[in-house]
Amino acid sequence: MSVKRTLPVFLCLLIALSASANEKLFENAAKAAREGDLSLMQQTYEAILATDSRNVRALNGKATAQAWRGNYFEAIESYRQSLKIEPENHEALVGIGYAFAWSGDFSYAQGYFDRVLSLRPGDYEAQKGSAYVALWSGDAATARSRFTELSVANGMDPEISVALGQAHLQLGETKGAFSAFDQALQIDPDSQAAAAGRVAALNTAPKLEAAAWYGSTSNADSGLRLVEMGWWAGRDTRLSARYDDSLSLDNPAIVRRGESARTYIAGVHHAVNDKLAVLLEAGVRQLPDGDQNLYRAEVVLNNLPGKVTLGAQIGDHELGYADRLYQIGIGIPFAERWQVESNNYFSTVGADKDDEWRSVLNLLYAADSGWNAMVGAGVGEVDRGGLQNPERVRVAHAMLSMPVLGYHRLHLVVRNEDLPGNSVNVVMLGFTFRLPH
Repeated sequence: MSVKRTLPVFLCLLIALSASANEKLFENAAKAAREGDLSLMQQTYEAILATDSRNVRALNGKATAQAWRGNYFEAIESYRQSLKIEPENHEALVGIGYAFAWSGDFSYAQGYFDRVLSLRPGDYEAQKGSAYVALWSGDAATARSRFTELSVANGMDPEISVALGQAHLQLGETKGAFSAFDQALQIDPDSQAAAAGRVAALNTAPKLEAAAWYGSTSNADSGLRLVEMGWWAGRDTRLSARYDDSLSLDNPAIVRRGESARTYIAGVHHAVNDKLAVLLEAGVRQLPDGDQNLYRAEVVLNNLPGKVTLGAQIGDHELGYADRLYQIGIGIPFAERWQVESNNYFSTVGADKDDEWRSVLNLLYAADSGWNAMVGAGVGEVDRGGLQNPERVRVAHAMLSMPVLGYHRLHLVVRNEDLPGNSVNVVMLGFTFRLPH
C-alpha cells in the first residue's frame, strides 16, 4: 500500500479513536452529574475541550457544571463561547437564560428565553424558564399563570407542579399550594421539593384559626382547658382571643394548690421581618382570692443562627401584690429536622413572694409529612418566703402534633410536674381548625 493511500486511512483511524475517547469522557461526565460530583463533571468536560476547543456539547456541559456550582458568570461566558460557534444552539440559549436568572439578572434571562421562543414557538424548556423568571423575580401572579398553562400542557412533570405550588404560596393561596404539591407527589412520591412545599403550606398562616383543648389533671376535674381564636389581619399580623383554664408555669402557686385559674386574654402577634417577631397580650385571671390583671410581652429573634425568645409577664392582683414571670429560650437546629431548645423561667408569685426558677431542655423533630414531636425534661427550685433550703421541682413532658383532614391539626400533650409535697400529672388533647386563604 502506498504512503499516499496509507495516510488518509491513518487519519481516519485517529479521528475514530479520538471520537471514541471523547464519547467515553461524555459518559463519565454524565455519570458524575448523576452522582452530584460537579467538580469532576466540569473537569471531564474540560478534558474534552483540551483536545477539541470548539466542541459545543462539551462547552454546554462545562457551563452547566459551572452554573450548578454557583459560578454563574463563568457559566455565562462558557455559554457565550458555545453561541459564537452555533448562534442558535438550543441548549446554550436555554442554559444561559437560566444562568442569568440564577444570578439575579432577570431581564437578560427573559431576553434569551424570548429568543428561543422566536426560533421555536411553544418551546417547552423556554416557556418553563420564562415561568421561573416570573417566580424568582417576585411576580407570583404571572408565575402562577405560566405554570398553570404548562401544567395543562404537560401534567406529568412534577417540577411544574412544585413550581406552581410555590407561586401559590407566594400569593398566600394555601389551598392552591396544597393541590399543586399533592399533584407533584402523586407523580413522584419521592419528590423532596414537593414534600417540603407541603410542609411549608401547612405552616403558612391561615385566614382563621380556632383551637380547643380538653384536659385532665390529677389535681382537678377533667374538662375544657383552653379555647383560642386567631385571625390574620395581614400576612404578618395575628389577632387572638383565648380562654385558658390550664395549670401552667405562669402561676406555680396555683399548680401546687390544684386550684382553678380561669383566664381571659387578648393578644396581637406581629412579624416585623424574617428576623424579629413581637407578641403583646393583656387579660384577666380569676384567682380564688380575687382577680389579677395580666400583661405579657414576648420578643422572638430568628436566624442567630437559631431562635432566641425573651418574655416577661406582670400580674397585678387586686389585693395589692404583683406576680412576675421572666422567660428566656434558645432554640438551635441541628441535622435536617431536629432542634434542641433550652427554656428558662424565673418567677415571683403570691403575697408571700415565693421565688421559683425552672430550666427545661426540649428535643424537637419535624417530619416531612407535617407531624412533629417533642420530649423534654427540667428541674427547678421553689423558695417559699425565704426558706433556707429551697425545694426542688422536676418536670417532664412529651408532645405530638400531626395534620388531620388536610390542613387542620391534632395535638397530644402529656406532662408531669413533681412539686414539693405534690405531684401533678396532666394529659391534654387539642384540635386546631384552620381556615386557609
